[in-house]
Amino acid sequence: GGFTEFILKTGGKPSIARYPGNRFFTEILRMKPSSDRGKTRQLAAQMFMLFSSWEESQGRSLSDINASSINDFYYDNLDFSESNPTAERFNKVLKQLTDIFSVANMPKLRGHDAIHASILAGTLMSGYKSTWKDCFSDALKDFIKELELGKKANDRGDFSEYWSEYGQRTRVNSDRGDNILRRHLFYERKIVEKMADLVPLDPNRIFNDTDKQILFVYQKGRCQVCREPVDIQDMEVHHVEPHSMGGSTDLVNGAIVHKGCHPKSKQAVTSFKSNWKA
Repeated sequence: GGFTEFILKTGGKPSIARYPGNRFFTEILRMKPSSDRGKTRQLAAQMFMLFSSWEESQGRSLSDINASSINDFYYDNLDFSESNPTAERFNKVLKQLTDIFSVANMPKLRGHDAIHASILAGTLMSGYKSTWKDCFSDALKDFIKELELGKKANDRGDFSEYWSEYGQRTRVNSDRGDNILRRHLFYERKIVEKMADLVPLDPNRIFNDTDKQILFVYQKGRCQVCREPVDIQDMEVHHVEPHSMGGSTDLVNGAIVHKGCHPKSKQAVTSFKSNWKA
C-alpha cells in the first residue's frame, strides 16, 4: 500500500536502489537500514504516526506505536500518498533537523530523541520564525546532559524530574501514546525554556495555537487568575502587560485563563499584574 512505499523511501531499504532512505536516519541517527532487520523502517513509521496524531489532535494526544498499532496504521492507509500535506511537512522536518544536527557535533541520538525532536520541530516551524534553528541543538544538548545527570541521581536514590517525567518513561510502556504524550510535554517545556529568542510568525495581538499549547504546558494547565484547571480548548490567553500599552504577544507576556476569569477592566488588569508571577 501507499504507506509502505512512503516508509521504504523514508526509512530505506538499500538493497533496492530507489530506497536509499532519508539522511536523518543514516547520517544523524547513524542507523543501518541495510542490516538492522527493519528497525530503521519501524522507527520511521512510529515517528510519522506520532507526528501525524500530534497534528491531527492539535497537540492534545499521541498515538500508540506498538506492533499492532503500526500494523493497523499500514492497513488503514493503503491509499496513502507522500504528496499529502502531513507527509510533506514530515519530510521538511527531517530535512531541517538533518541540516541543524549535521553541523552541531551532537551526541549520539536515540529513537526517543528523534521522536520528540521531530514533533517539536514541526511545532516550531509552523509557529515561529527561523531563528529557533540557531538554538535548538544547544537546547537539546543541555536536555541530554540533564537527563544523564537525572539517571545518576536516580541510581543514587535521589529524585530527578528529568528521570521521573522522561527517562523512566522511555523504558516502561514506551510505546503507549499517553505515556509518550506526558514525556513530550515535559520535553517541550524544558527545551523551550532553554530557547530564549523564539519569535512568533504572527506579531499581532493574537496568540497562535503553538503559543497557547506551550503556555498551557508551562503553566501546568491552570488558570493564572483562580489557579483551577482549565481546558485547553476553552481557555484564553491574557496579555500580562496589555497589548494596548505596548505589551508583546510572546510567551513571557502570556497567561492562560478561563474566559470568565480574563481580566477586562483596568482595575482587574492592575490587580492581576501585581499578583502574577511569571
